[in-house]
Amino acid sequence: MARLKITQTRSGIGRKDNQRQTLRSLGLKRLHDVVVKEDRPEIRGMVQAVRHLVTVEDRRQLPPRPLSEVQEEIRNKLAGESMAKEREHYLSQLRKTAQIDQKL
Repeated sequence: MARLKITQTRSGIGRKDNQRQTLRSLGLKRLHDVVVKEDRPEIRGMVQAVRHLVTVEDRRQLPPRPLSEVQEEIRNKLAGESMAKEREHYLSQLRKTAQIDQKL
């Protein structure tokens, strides 16, 4: 299902009370707040009531990519995480066994 990215671009100060309440119901508290909502008729109606105070972007969900496309990315990420973990273990062992001489 499609989603809507709603951004508050103008202030609710000085607006009618129902418009201010609509902004709050959408989850917008201050300027430049962003919420992502399901594209449903109720949400569309709320956006329509405050269309002069918000901007709306359609956020369609992309279909999942096949495993064959992402398999190499997954391998690289796991290998990188494994290397980072091994490096941290190696450094912690070095720190434990290191002897530091102080010369004054």
